[in-house]
Amino acid sequence: MLRPNTETIEDTVMAMVAEGGGVATVIPANEPVTFPAPSGLYATVLLIDEPESGVPYSRRARHDDDTIAITTARTARGQYSVQWYRTGAQDAARRFAVWIRSPAGAQWLRDRHITLNRVSDVRRLDVVALDVTGGDEWEERAGVDVVLGYLVTLEQTVDAIASADINVQLNDHAREEISA
Repeated sequence: MLRPNTETIEDTVMAMVAEGGGVATVIPANEPVTFPAPSGLYATVLLIDEPESGVPYSRRARHDDDTIAITTARTARGQYSVQWYRTGAQDAARRFAVWIRSPAGAQWLRDRHITLNRVSDVRRLDVVALDVTGGDEWEERAGVDVVLGYLVTLEQTVDAIASADINVQLNDHAREEISA
């Protein structure tokens, strides 16, 4: 079983944005566009990059006489772009940037086995949005980039080998070196 998978880590990041930014609606930014967009203040989350860091490792544990669980793990750093839209976007982004560095934010992350590597400064992304009737309207937008660290594991169960005959033979050249 792969933990966390893409869906569970994305759900956790969206919950983090909702908690830290005080926003009720957080959606994946890469979902197909649905209209109308959510009403009121909302946020989007987009995974930008997830490079490996370090070397993956494996460990084995015998659970009974017949099975061995093999866990392979790697450290991942997920870089997410978070954007808030509509009135209150700047305040929600600033609240999130403060909260995620606070003891409450650190504890929230720790409870989910995630570490904060970095959060960018809040960026203003305000735009003039053109509506379908031909008018235009200013829309408040703000964004931050967040880099999170977490461990990705793959657990597998394999049958154990009950016994095996081992026969070690040295070739003639190796025998000469040993006897000399």
